[in-house]
Amino acid sequence: KFDSDITIATSVKVMTSVAKAVFGIVYSKKSDDGYNRVTYPDSMKDVYDVSPSQKVKLEVQARSVKKPGQIVIDFVNSDGESVAQVVPKTRQEKYGITVDLNKDAFKDLTEGNYKLSLYVGDELYRESIVWDNIVTVNIIEEEDEAEVDYEPVNDEVPPWEPKPDISHTFGGSEAEPLS
Repeated sequence: KFDSDITIATSVKVMTSVAKAVFGIVYSKKSDDGYNRVTYPDSMKDVYDVSPSQKVKLEVQARSVKKPGQIVIDFVNSDGESVAQVVPKTRQEKYGITVDLNKDAFKDLTEGNYKLSLYVGDELYRESIVWDNIVTVNIIEEEDEAEVDYEPVNDEVPPWEPKPDISHTFGGSEAEPLS
């Protein structure tokens, strides 16, 4: 005899993982040259300079059966502190962002080197990817030309001599042709 008050519940959670993660970086003005790429877990050796007038584009590809629920790029200063975390925008199957120091998202980045780390995760991933020190960016603050103090070198003595006044002399009237 079976009791009709028994409830049986089952649940299945399918776990997956990221098959491949690729990180790319390129200077914005040289984007036609193509991205310099590195595959997880390797790191790039070059340091990329970033300034208000020189931007870099970052691109992330995370190949998986399931699209990642969250991707975050972390900017870590030389003291090991996380200074800025940005979420790249989805562009087809890639995630990208332009590091533009004129934008609010990057306002906390001051002059110095920052190591970029990448976090890729989803609730169905066995393990999230924590990819530390992918690349180093060097933030350079440019001096504004208007803010540069003027230092006179020799303002009291002009580097030229005034020329003498020009006086005009006019010749006499020309003879009229004979008709």
